Amino acid sequence: MNTSKVTVKGNEDGTVISISKNNPEWGSIRVKQTIAEMQNGFVKTKDRYAYVRGTVQMLSALDWSVGQQLDGKIVIRESLTPFNPDNASLDYKIAGTSGVVCRYNGAPIYRKAFFETNPTKFNDELIAHNNTEEIRIANEIASKANVDTDLSL
Repeated sequence: MNTSKVTVKGNEDGTVISISKNNPEWGSIRVKQTIAEMQNGFVKTKDRYAYVRGTVQMLSALDWSVGQQLDGKIVIRESLTPFNPDNASLDYKIAGTSGVVCRYNGAPIYRKAFFETNPTKFNDELIAHNNTEEIRIANEIASKANVDTDLSL
């Protein structure tokens, strides 16, 4: 599939680096890529976002600017092991808008996006969930709640 270059995104104030609230020596830069996927025979574009993290000094040395186009790609990695054991829930893979955590044999699936500069070396690493019934029930409940609150004719 063809993908676009990765684009450096800016903060609301026009800066590129977001400084960590917990440690001002660390920060991140948000990047975006639009990819084309095939789903049931139809092409669909999707935006992917990732954060490049590091010390503010290292991120500043990259000298990236808002809108700059970068070579590389954003890949999705899913795991049964948390990416951040201190705050594992940050990276839960959630089923659509259901709010249900995707699971494989009862274990939560963790999902994170990474910017990789060697696009031929890395590919998405996905784990298929198998708590389909739980997700189906949550979607039915949400759908029923939407119908019950829609009073338009």
